[in-house]
Amino acid sequence: MVAYNSHFDAAFFDHLFRSASKTWRELYYYFILDIPSMAWGLGLQDLNSTWIMDRYQIEDEPHLAEQHTGITGAMVNVRIYRALLQYRQDLVAAVPGT
Repeated sequence: MVAYNSHFDAAFFDHLFRSASKTWRELYYYFILDIPSMAWGLGLQDLNSTWIMDRYQIEDEPHLAEQHTGITGAMVNVRIYRALLQYRQDLVAAVPGT
C-alpha cells in the first residue's frame, strides 16, 4: 500500500476487514510506504512545497468539501507517487555513465 498518510488509510482498511472478522494483513503483509517518506528518501525535504506537482504537472484534488472524497485523495496520491518514480528516473538519468 502506498498512501500519503498511510496510518489514516490503514485504519479504514482495518475497520472494513474487522467488520467481516478478517484482517487486511491476510492479503497484504508487507510494508506500508508513505509518500512523504518516499520523497524524503529522494532528497526532497520541503514536503509542503508544490514543486513536484508543478514540475510534473500534477492536478491537485478538489478543495471543496462536496468534491473532496476518498477517491479524489487516492487519485492525487497515485499521481504524486508516479511523479516521484519519474523524478527518481530523471535523477538516475542525470548521473554520468548510467
